[in-house]
Amino acid sequence: MASLAEAPIRYARAAGVQVAYQILGHGPIDIVYVPGLLNLIEATAEEPAIERHFERMTSFSRLVIFDKRGTGLSDRVPAEEMADPARRLEDLIAVMDAVGLPAATLFATADGALIALQFAARFPERVQALVILEGTAKWVASQGYDAGVPLALMPPAEIWDEFWGNETEPQVVDLVAPSMAADARWRRVLGRMQRRAGTPAAARLYWETTMLNGDARGWLSAIVAPTLVMHSAEDQLVPAAQGRFVAAGIEGARYVEFPGADHFPWFTNGDAVADETQAFLTGSRGAVAGGRRLATVLFTDIVGSTEWAGRLGDARWRDLLEDHDRLVRRQLARYGGQEFMFTGDGFLALFEDPLPALACAQHLCGAVRDIGLEIRAGMHTGHVELRGDDVAGMVVNVAARVLALANDSEVLVTRTVKDLLAGSGPTFASRGIHELKGVPDAWELYAPQGSSG
Repeated sequence: MASLAEAPIRYARAAGVQVAYQILGHGPIDIVYVPGLLNLIEATAEEPAIERHFERMTSFSRLVIFDKRGTGLSDRVPAEEMADPARRLEDLIAVMDAVGLPAATLFATADGALIALQFAARFPERVQALVILEGTAKWVASQGYDAGVPLALMPPAEIWDEFWGNETEPQVVDLVAPSMAADARWRRVLGRMQRRAGTPAAARLYWETTMLNGDARGWLSAIVAPTLVMHSAEDQLVPAAQGRFVAAGIEGARYVEFPGADHFPWFTNGDAVADETQAFLTGSRGAVAGGRRLATVLFTDIVGSTEWAGRLGDARWRDLLEDHDRLVRRQLARYGGQEFMFTGDGFLALFEDPLPALACAQHLCGAVRDIGLEIRAGMHTGHVELRGDDVAGMVVNVAARVLALANDSEVLVTRTVKDLLAGSGPTFASRGIHELKGVPDAWELYAPQGSSG
């Protein structure tokens, strides 16, 4: 899958308005994300947790994401039009038509559920399945609807001008991702997401139109598509009772509740969301199962980490480590790597194929220099043993020993990896024959041309 930052931006035309969209992955199931207010292509591309979630989703689907009119990369329109449900339906139809999808699975988040529920009821022939995540059919409480949030609990309207797009204000972070409340980087990303979604006045009008006045309850009984509803148990923005209400109102709907309070589930439940979605749509879970698996093992570590820690002090070293970890995780998501172990100053990841594993390792060696660090990497391919969330076996041991022999900013691989990549483009230089501690036989190791050492 091309990363969010690399996948081309395309445009659909909806009644004269250009709506930006991206296509990610090549899986057999077509899924169209129906966005809430803050699901934006450029902003979410800055958050590795969301990109990892999308990467996982594309293991079984072709994923279409878009910026609704008035937000992100789509045409700016008056706030009244951005919040108009009829116009948002036009956006969804235009994107599906532009991609050539007579029907697809709709995956709706937050207030996007109000649009997806209506679409599924009105256009059943275009909806193969429906997935609702942290969504609602009606946010505000009313007579006979106890799942709603009482208007008395709403903050004063003036607060929009105070916290919207303000990175120092904790209120939005506390609502959408309390598990990340202490993360200054995430607050900056969220601030940019808000600003790209519109001005404080536009966001306030959108909230009042969509969340305070939106009501899709009447559409629930008309939905015939297979439906999955997922919700975080302690969601502070959209209470779980509202998710349960949606599921109860759609005949045959399946309801899954996750632990935690994050409205944005990517940080705590991103893999679980993808697992449940895949199981619902395909009947199986594609996450790593127990037993043996053929994989390429990649180990990385930071060169001279102990010296760096002593030189910089704990606080500055911790900040630098966090920059390193985010960079590594973003590239693992980009190249399809699955993180299995975090060693404190390095990572163990599995790849389905050695070519993206090598590309990831080489990219990382160059990228970490931008933050003033150097890493080294070791790779081997073979059958690994999977034990729950752990990975073991001789292949893992070999990759660890290869890492230990790599020079600064060098990727070192075994002959197995080199032979598997014959004819695929990379060329290699021999780094000699070595005895690997605790591993039988002698091993010839290689470095890809261009890998320094």
